[in-house]
Amino acid sequence: MEGFGEAYSAVTVLNAFATGLGSAIGINLKVTARVKTASEDHLRVVYRCREIRVDDILVKTIVKYFRKKYNLNSRLKIEIETEIPPKIGLKSSSAVANALIKALTDLIGSGLSEEEILRLNSRLSLEAGVSVTGALDDAAASLYGGLVITDNNRGEILYRRDIGRKEVLIAYPNEARETGIYRSFDFTPIKDIVKAIGEMLLRGLWREAAILNGLVYSGFLGLSPKPILKALEFDAETSGLSGKGPAYYMIEGDIEGFAGEMAGIGLNTIDTYTR
Repeated sequence: MEGFGEAYSAVTVLNAFATGLGSAIGINLKVTARVKTASEDHLRVVYRCREIRVDDILVKTIVKYFRKKYNLNSRLKIEIETEIPPKIGLKSSSAVANALIKALTDLIGSGLSEEEILRLNSRLSLEAGVSVTGALDDAAASLYGGLVITDNNRGEILYRRDIGRKEVLIAYPNEARETGIYRSFDFTPIKDIVKAIGEMLLRGLWREAAILNGLVYSGFLGLSPKPILKALEFDAETSGLSGKGPAYYMIEGDIEGFAGEMAGIGLNTIDTYTR
């Protein structure tokens, strides 16, 4: 028996840490998960053709749920292949959870709906401690693509929109940040301004919201706002900080020029597209 699932990365328009209102845009960096019954449990994770070691708490939490819910007693061989750099704010956990839940659903033939997959993703991500808010916005953008706005406190998708195929450049340092460290973080000092950005977002000004969100959160989390501002100099349609960082992104504009500028200050870059 074998199951297969896939999902994608996303970038942040509005970080839900401060208010629970969150928004993200799906991008075309893919995760695939393959699950087979086997003689013993085994997890293999491959990032860009290289096997890597990862914290397996999310995978274990998801598998534990399926074992209990569906009386899945077989040992499992799980293979995850990802194009998403881990722990830099590009929704790798949400994408892995979506892909693995879909693969396990395929394996047992349970027929979970997309809405059920998202709610399970949010619930188990919180349980595993890899998310602060449940990250429904990240999970939905990963699964559906396009622009998604969610109320993470209430577990509701407020808005979805296809924004078309746009070129995206990701820029990031050789640094990782665990989301879990922000579980007890006090975001009160920026709550009012983030709420105002959210109101702007709900009026349809997602490009402006992404920029302001990036500037506010980068400053508050001790990251430089310079890549966001530099992207605007290169005629970006919008730019921002993705999640808790340290990944930045630029959508449309002089992508090649911006990539050269980022490489010049020691940042890695990935060229991709919205989906």
